[in-house]
Amino acid sequence: MQIIKRLLVSLGLALLILAILGALGFAWFVYYCNHPAGKLVDASVSHYFAYSPLHTRIMYSGAECLSLGNSGDMYLPAEVDIKTFRPISEFYAIDKNNVYYRDRKLKGADPKNFRILKNDYSLSGNNVYHREKKLKDADPKTFRVLNSEYALDKNNVYYQSAKILEADPKTFRVLKEHYALDKNHVYYFWGIIPDADPDTYHILRGEYAIDKNNVYFKNKKIPNADLETFVVSRHNPAYAKDKNHAYVGGIIDTNFE
Repeated sequence: MQIIKRLLVSLGLALLILAILGALGFAWFVYYCNHPAGKLVDASVSHYFAYSPLHTRIMYSGAECLSLGNSGDMYLPAEVDIKTFRPISEFYAIDKNNVYYRDRKLKGADPKNFRILKNDYSLSGNNVYHREKKLKDADPKTFRVLNSEYALDKNNVYYQSAKILEADPKTFRVLKEHYALDKNHVYYFWGIIPDADPDTYHILRGEYAIDKNNVYFKNKKIPNADLETFVVSRHNPAYAKDKNHAYVGGIIDTNFE
């Protein structure tokens, strides 16, 4: 009995210590979240930039109050000037010397002439950026954003930060998300769809498309699909059929054979 009593006393003390530690931890968290250090720099502009606990650094996080030890909390470069640091959008911030995208510095960007475009593109002087990456050889005077993925200038077409080397900027146009064409090619993301004819290519529904020669699902031809009778389901764009087969995701559905 004495052994059991001792074990129960020890267990009770351990639980009491855990409870005290938990209460102290919660009290610290409340203090931390309401202390100037650890709070967002400017919650009216961005919910991502906040001060570090000792107010010596700026951190980037998705939390209203930075969570201690959260792997998603990232320090901005140590060179950030805290006194002049301020968010200018959810993801962009500046100080007297630099421009930042999330936790990264935009090399060569000047906060005095920095301008956010849309879809993560921005301009500063002679430089064009996608997020924190500078677009090589981009022309800021003719640069324009087409959608969330594509942009162009007088010389090049870009998929996010990468040039589409084969693309012709004069005739390039977006069909829908992930799809575009010019006078020579049809593109899925940044890659050319083999053998697709840009003059007759068009999207049917969902990821299905057709030209004068073939039917496509995403960037792949559907072998032996019948062009004249091929239709996509109105209820579920993954399903399609022609006079010979039913298709799911561009593949013949043998359940309907």
